[in-house]
Amino acid sequence: MPSESLIRKKILIILPNLGGGGAEKMRIHLANYWLSKDYDIEFVLINEQGSILNEQLLPQIKVINLSCARFYKSLFPLSRYIRNSDASVILSAMWPLTVISILAKIISLRKIPLVFSEHSILSKSFAHKNKIHNFLMRLSMRLLYPLAQSRIGISHGVVKEMAKMSNMHLSKFHVINNPAYLDKDNFLVEKLTDNSKVIITAGSFKEVKNHQLLIKAFSQYLKKYKIKTKLYILGDGKLRKEYELLIDSLGLKDFIVMPGYVSNPSSYFRSSDLFVLSSNHEGLGNVIIEALGCGLPVVSTDCESGPREILADGKFGSLVPINDVKKLSESMFNSIMSKHDINPLKLRAKDFSVEKIGEKYLEVLFNNK
Repeated sequence: MPSESLIRKKILIILPNLGGGGAEKMRIHLANYWLSKDYDIEFVLINEQGSILNEQLLPQIKVINLSCARFYKSLFPLSRYIRNSDASVILSAMWPLTVISILAKIISLRKIPLVFSEHSILSKSFAHKNKIHNFLMRLSMRLLYPLAQSRIGISHGVVKEMAKMSNMHLSKFHVINNPAYLDKDNFLVEKLTDNSKVIITAGSFKEVKNHQLLIKAFSQYLKKYKIKTKLYILGDGKLRKEYELLIDSLGLKDFIVMPGYVSNPSSYFRSSDLFVLSSNHEGLGNVIIEALGCGLPVVSTDCESGPREILADGKFGSLVPINDVKKLSESMFNSIMSKHDINPLKLRAKDFSVEKIGEKYLEVLFNNK
C-alpha cells in the first residue's frame, strides 16, 4: 500500500450552485489553486440552477449535482454522499447550507472534519425575513456552529457578527478574506469611450448593492462638474428594469451603459478611470480588490464590513457615508481630477491573492499551524 504521505488529500466543497456570486467565484479560484498543489477537489452542488461558472473550473475537478429544489431537501442526499465519500475534509459555505452540512455530516456517521465559512452579515442579509425565520437562524447557529472543526468569516465584521449570533467567543473563529482573482494578462480592451472619462462598478442588480445611489450621484456629478464621463454598470438581476426607468427619468440614457454580467471584468477595469462601490453593506467586497489589482482608483461607501478593511481606513481609496448622494458625487469628482500612483493599489491587491488566501485556508482545513 502507498504510504499516507503519498495519498492525495481530497477537499469536498459544498455550495448551493455555481451561479456567479462572489462566494462561488472565490471557491472556483481556490479549487483550481489547490488542484495545482496536488489536492483532489470535488464540488457538491445542491442544484445547478444558474451554474454559469462551471467553465472556469479545471477539467480534473469533479462536480456532483444533488438536484434538490430546496436547501432542506438536500439534507439526506447530502448525508448519503458524505457517507460514501473518501474526502479528507469538507468545506461548506453560506447559511443555511453551513448548518445543513453539519447536520448531514452527523447523520452520515462519518468522522470527517468540517470547516465552513460565512460571506455576509447575516442579520442584514436576512433583515427582510420574519421574526420566526431569524429566531430559527440564530438557534441553528447556536446549536450547530460549535460542532464544526473550524469557522471562517471573510472579514472582521462578519466574524464579529458570527460570534454574536452563535454566542461563541471570537477566538473560535478565523478571519480569512476572500481571494480576488488578479488577471496577470496585460491585455487592454479598446477604449470604452472616445475621449470621455469612465466610471465603472460591478455587482448584482439587487437592493443591497444600491446602484440607485450611484446613478443619482452620477447624475449630480454630470450636472455640477460638466465633465464628459460615461458610467458602466456591470451585472444583471431583478432590478434591471427599475434601473432603466431611473436612468431614463434622469435623462442619462446616453451616459450610462449596462452590458450585463461579466465573469472577468479586468479588461473593463483597465480601460476605466475610477471604480465606485455604492453598497449598503458587504461581507468583504471582492470587486474592490479586483479593481485595485488593475490599478484602478476606488471610491466606496463606508458600509459594513469589508470596504474599510480593504482600503485600510481610506489609505488605498476614498470612503463616503452610505446613502449620501452629494458626498458620493463630490468624491467621484475629486478622484477623477486627482493623479493616482497605481503601484500601491496593485501591491495592496496582492495581499488578497489566490495563492496567499489559498494557503491560509489549507492551514485551517488541515490544522497546519
